[in-house]
Amino acid sequence: MNDYVVTNATVWKNFLWRRHSQTCTPIQQSLPDKVDLLQVQIIFSVLYFLVWIVAVSGNSLVLYIVTVKQGGSIFVSSFTLTVIAVDRMLLILYPSRAIITFERALSIVLGIWAIGYSLSLPNGIFSRTVHYFPYCGTFCEEAW
Repeated sequence: MNDYVVTNATVWKNFLWRRHSQTCTPIQQSLPDKVDLLQVQIIFSVLYFLVWIVAVSGNSLVLYIVTVKQGGSIFVSSFTLTVIAVDRMLLILYPSRAIITFERALSIVLGIWAIGYSLSLPNGIFSRTVHYFPYCGTFCEEAW
């Protein structure tokens, strides 16, 4: 039993810490990888640092972005349905006239998006993160 353990340990030692002969060349020397270049490592270090900074500051920015996005999407969808209803009404009242051209439709859509997100900006501007003492966590609240 004891010989078995010693033999097994020797195999593992030789397997993990192999001694290469002097005639072989490590593959990293003969085929260098681009990741090992100092310039590439510096580039990715800077990019990783930027991701880290954005993550730290981004957690507080998520509150404002999500609030504006939610409000803006509600305004945009409501205004879009209203414009569709007005378009159908004009089509019923004036069936032989082409009232909306492509350029006019594009300007209406851009106007809807601009007005919708402009109206939702106050929600994002006046939102704050607050802590309530007995409860854990940070909560989003509008401070008007």
